[in-house]
Amino acid sequence: MAIGVLIRVPATRAPVAKITHNSKGLTEMKNLMRRLWKEEDGQDLIEYALLVALVALAATAGMNILAGGINNAFSTVASDLASYTT
Repeated sequence: MAIGVLIRVPATRAPVAKITHNSKGLTEMKNLMRRLWKEEDGQDLIEYALLVALVALAATAGMNILAGGINNAFSTVASDLASYTT
């Protein structure tokens, strides 16, 4: 007794989905884009974020300048203490 394998090959290919133009979806997308373009609610948040970034940048630059002065002051104090103790 022989054992056979039955292979079934489909006669036709599977249907391919067609991409159709959906004017309702396109209109909704255009309306969404127009509304997002005209909205100004998020501008305040961006302006505050830019202001915080500018203040942080100025503080960092100021600290670098101030650090040199503080370093010089501590060096002067350290040298004066060293001269008094010897």
